Parts: sequence; structure tokens; C-alpha cells
Amino acid sequence: MGYYITNVLIDTLHNLINKDCKGYLAFKRTNTLDRLKEEILNKGGQLIFDESHFIIIVLGDYIEVISNEDIYLDNRGGYKERGLFEGKRFGAIDISGISMDGTESFYAMFRRCKTKTVIFGDIDTSNVKEFNRMFEGADIDKLDLSNLNFERVYNLDWMFAGSKINILDLHGINTNNAFSFDSMFRNATIKILNISGMETSNAKVLRSMFLGCNTYTNIDISGIDMNNAVDTSDMFKNTVSKVVGVDGIRLHNVKVCTSMFENATLGSFDFSDIGLDKALYANNMFKGVKVDIPVGDKSLSSIKNEGIMTTDYFLYGSKLEGNIDMGEFNLYSGYGYREPVEMFNGCRARVTGKNFIYENEEIKKFL
Repeated sequence: MGYYITNVLIDTLHNLINKDCKGYLAFKRTNTLDRLKEEILNKGGQLIFDESHFIIIVLGDYIEVISNEDIYLDNRGGYKERGLFEGKRFGAIDISGISMDGTESFYAMFRRCKTKTVIFGDIDTSNVKEFNRMFEGADIDKLDLSNLNFERVYNLDWMFAGSKINILDLHGINTNNAFSFDSMFRNATIKILNISGMETSNAKVLRSMFLGCNTYTNIDISGIDMNNAVDTSDMFKNTVSKVVGVDGIRLHNVKVCTSMFENATLGSFDFSDIGLDKALYANNMFKGVKVDIPVGDKSLSSIKNEGIMTTDYFLYGSKLEGNIDMGEFNLYSGYGYREPVEMFNGCRARVTGKNFIYENEEIKKFL
């Protein structure tokens, strides 16, 4: 990617100085920028040179030295975006004036970075294919990605895993081509999370997407399409926040949904169209799950195991009240079947299926 000295870059530099931001930019060394050194120093900043380029660092009391191993200019005057700001501390980051033409990966670009905000502006990300680990472990006050182009992105794995973000706006982002959301919000602490309208219709891997996620508001998944997913294991396991919008979830192509809702708190329990037609592993799927309201009679009525699905500890210890209808589910034909009580032990609800009734921690068989 080309990155040459232009008026835009000069203006960006001045903005850094005038806003008293902590940050750095890497440029090809020129006499034009040499002349800015005195102004930078007068503002309390420092300019560090080496033989090939210099790095503008420090405003205020923070000093950072970037070596050639951290960021370097290639033979076209460009730089590597992977891990560009990894582990750095800034008052703010403004990359709105930087050309990203041809950039295909933002892997770990802001991983473990600490800043108040990242300003993207109208930056062109139309060629980016990877956003995986982009903000993993980052500490950011406010982050708005709604203007970024996600059209070619296929990998969002661990994008915000372990991060601490006060406000994260992802509403309406076009992730139609993304197939993997593995651990995207895993163990993240996000006060306000907006994922309304986020496109997941082609997603194949949703494994651990919200595992252990903690938000100050409910996690609303009403707009998340899971019907083409093949792996949803641990997707909401141990989420601290309540998960709402689960009504109407369809998992007709899923093969692995182990521990999908284990120990999660749900706003409702209507999975009447969930399917699981092709599921091979559904162990612990609703183990320890909690719902604030009584479950509906048809809550799991579409499940058909057809002798291939393992369901050990499926509803084990779930804190559900009411009646659960499991439709044509055959308790005694599941692959790897052990003891029926393992599937429901500790479940408070009354459960009925094709050939059984479970209530008061007892199984009544109808063979």
C-alpha cells in the first residue's frame, strides 16, 4: 500500500498536536516534516528519527519508541497494518485521513491497545478480509464501526474478545460474507452493545461468540440468523448478561451445539422452530439455563433426534418452570445414550416427548 507525504498527512499531524492527543504516525522522512520538529517540541512532543524513517510519538507525558520490528516502511513507502497499534496507549487515535487501499488484513491492529476512541471517518476498508483479533483485549471508551465496509470480510474471530469497551456500535454492518464469528465477544465487558441489523445469514461458525460476555444491557440477538450455522457450541455459555430475542431461532443445519446456552439467563424459552435436524452433539445445550418467566408448552416441539444426536445433560439443572414439549424426541434412541436422568436431572419443568414424561425428577417411559 502506498503511503506518501501529502497535505492530508500534514493536517493529521497538526490535529494530533492541537488536540494534545497521545499517538504516533510513521512517515517516510522528508524535509517538509523536518520543519515541523520545532513545533512538535514546543507542544511537548518528541520526534525520534532513524536511518529510514521517523516516528512521531508523545504528546503530554507519555513517551513511546517504536522500533523497525514494530512498524516499518516497505519499498513502496507503505506500512504493515497487522498489529499496528498493538499494546500501545493513546489519548485518541484518528486514522480517518490514512489511505488503506489494497489492505486485506487488520489482524490484531488494536489488540491490547488503550485509548478513548478510534476515529475511522470514511476510511476505505472495501478490500479487507480479516478483522480477527482486531480489538482483542483492548480498553476503549467509545467505538463506532458502523461506517466501515465489511462486505469482503470473512473472519471476525476473537475480534473483541476480552476487551473493555463502554460503547460499541455495530448496528447495520454488512457482514453478509463472514462465515466465522468464533469467540467474537468472548469474555468481553461492554457497557452498551448495539448489534441490531448485523448480518449473519451465511455464518457457519458461531462458536463461543458471546461466551462469558458481560454487558450493562441485555444481549439482543433477535436479528442474528443462525440457520446456516454448523457450530454454535458454547455460543452463550456463562454469559453474565441476559440474552433476549431467542424466539424463533432456527438451527436446521447445525451439527454441534454443545453447551450453547449453558448457565445463560434467557428472556424467554420459545424454541419451537429450533429443529436440530442434523445435530450430532447437543450435550449440555441448556444445562443450568435460567428463564425469568414460565416456559411455553411448545418450547422445544420441533426437535427430532432420529437416533443420531447425543443429548447428555441436555436440560440438566436448568432453572425452568412450566411445561416443555419436546415433540417427537425419542429419549431411547439417541446415539451414545446412557441414563435418561442425566438428560433432565435437576430440571424443575415438566418435560414430555414421544415416549416419556419427566416430572419431579422421575422418568415415566412409554415404549
